[in-house]
Amino acid sequence: MSAYLTALDLLLADGVARLPRAFVNRQVHFVEHRQCADGGFSGRQGGADLYYTDFALRVLTLCAPDSPALPRAARYLETCPLPDDLVHVCALLNSVRMLRRCGYQVQREMSREVPPFDNAYSFFLAALCAEMRDEPFPDQEAAVGRLRALHRDDGGFAGQLGETSGQTNATAAALGALALWDHLEASDAAVTAFLAGMQAEDGGLRAHAAIAAGDLLSTFTGLLTLATLGKMAALRLGDLGRFTRALACPDGGFRGVADDDADIEYTFYGLGTLALLAMCLA
Repeated sequence: MSAYLTALDLLLADGVARLPRAFVNRQVHFVEHRQCADGGFSGRQGGADLYYTDFALRVLTLCAPDSPALPRAARYLETCPLPDDLVHVCALLNSVRMLRRCGYQVQREMSREVPPFDNAYSFFLAALCAEMRDEPFPDQEAAVGRLRALHRDDGGFAGQLGETSGQTNATAAALGALALWDHLEASDAAVTAFLAGMQAEDGGLRAHAAIAAGDLLSTFTGLLTLATLGKMAALRLGDLGRFTRALACPDGGFRGVADDDADIEYTFYGLGTLALLAMCLA
């Protein structure tokens, strides 16, 4: 169980319920048609992949909890090789969590080892894994100190030591971990100004200051972080919505940037962004 992920599930479900059903159904159709014969879901390289299966299940359990793709995905999760890297360990844990929430009793042995972590993103994933396992995070106070050491003068968080500037996704990961551990502080208000400054002229959020255009990953993670802080209004939400909707493909699916191909991961980010906007603008 994960209180953080459960709260996110409920927040996004409320927002998705406010979106046009025909639009939501197109995203479900897009995802369902990327299921492989073994029940997993494919990314851009083809073949079932735990990472993309996780994102597919985020969309389907949110938008179509009665989808026939779910029992097939449950069988895949029971038989796929046990992962040994943190990204895929987290993806497997979250996939099992979501299916169990929908009533599927997935029987899966999990490794108890925690793969190494050394940057903002991996701290967040490791924190999520510990919460999903109902285990305390090892030496949490030291981890909080290591994350705080990534806070930069521009108000954002760097991805790792040695980097001098904040980045949108590293900031979202750091704040996510700190929120999981109930360590958000008043000083985190500087994050609001940083993320507002990452909004590009096109309306999306940039990954970092050296990039001119927004992308859908940074837009979702930045908006979710501001929602956690109660500061979504710091962004030009109308422009952000137009940026996001422009990345939706007519037949379903979302692209990460305008000249990219649609995939399952970005489809979740697109739906999640529009769900958060629907909640804010309701």
